[in-house]
Amino acid sequence: MKKPFSMLALASLALLLAHPAQAGKLNVGDPAPALKVANWVKGKSFSKFAKGKVYVVEFWATWCGPCKVSIPHLTELAKKYAGKVTFTGVDVWENSGGDKSPFLDKVSKFVDKMGDKMAYNVATDDLDGTVATDWMKAAGQNGIPTAFVIDQNSRVAWIGHPMSDMDSVLEKVIAKKWDFTAYRKQMAEQQAKEEEQAKKMRPLQEAMGKVSALAKEKKFIEAADMVDTVAAKFPDFADRLLATKFQLLVSGDSEKANDVAKQLADKQYKDLPQGLNMLAWAMVDPKGKYTHGDIDLAIDIASRAVEVSKGKDPAIIDTLAAAYAKKGDFDKAIETEQKAIAAIAGSEYPDKDGLKKELNERLAEYHTKKK
Repeated sequence: MKKPFSMLALASLALLLAHPAQAGKLNVGDPAPALKVANWVKGKSFSKFAKGKVYVVEFWATWCGPCKVSIPHLTELAKKYAGKVTFTGVDVWENSGGDKSPFLDKVSKFVDKMGDKMAYNVATDDLDGTVATDWMKAAGQNGIPTAFVIDQNSRVAWIGHPMSDMDSVLEKVIAKKWDFTAYRKQMAEQQAKEEEQAKKMRPLQEAMGKVSALAKEKKFIEAADMVDTVAAKFPDFADRLLATKFQLLVSGDSEKANDVAKQLADKQYKDLPQGLNMLAWAMVDPKGKYTHGDIDLAIDIASRAVEVSKGKDPAIIDTLAAAYAKKGDFDKAIETEQKAIAAIAGSEYPDKDGLKKELNERLAEYHTKKK
């Protein structure tokens, strides 16, 4: 189980460095491109969109956390609109940095593991990213998951996040009551707002680009100091930048990370269980390189995360167990890990069997260390 440390701790930096989607050559109302996938992993294959039928084409990757969150929702919609809408998830951008290593086996194993929890067609892009180019790049989309709704005339009717208002969109498209003109206007207005915001954010992005460059050189402490400089210049973003500073200090193994963790836990993350969990896990991760973590503080933060999440998130309870284990209190670690395992049944994790296996292995490890 991958803790949400990197996703949450780097969220502020990613947002500050992000660029808005640019207008592309594929727009709402245009004919949908052919779906030139490389492999069909699951379901019924097709390459052209049949007239009179509605489709959803969603782009995702196995490494994408938000994509994994959206899979159960897509499955629910696929069942709800069975016989009315054909759903297909296409794996894109599976590799990064120009890497053209084969990934079909990786995607196939992921899909097999999901089983009925991923109850719709699944395909993969080729190593050259043909589908991503024809669809995502052509439409000016630079993030996943992204879904395209195709109407009965094989036109792109809607583009957006699969967990936004796609359900209501499908109802209108199926009923042939979708207003293309109004939606195109809405998209144009949204893009104009994003571009205006991007102009205002450019100085901040340039400053954070320097922080990112230092981090890539593993100059984490220098990068953290620069975050303070940036925060002084852009006080409206100081709270958001603090999470980035924490991540950099942890990566640099600085005791100062403890003070930042307490500040975040007492203020910005006080009532955010995932944020609290991120802080605690960074301090106690057995595979992490942070040796200066304040274990008692980590226990306090993890306990708060469990309380705020009402003891229903097994991953958060597991973090508390790890904190007790880090302190050497294996009785509490065992007791807490058992609670984490018991919480799996009522959780929304897509791979409950895999999670249960992992937490049981951790429980066995604590029993061994207790001896």
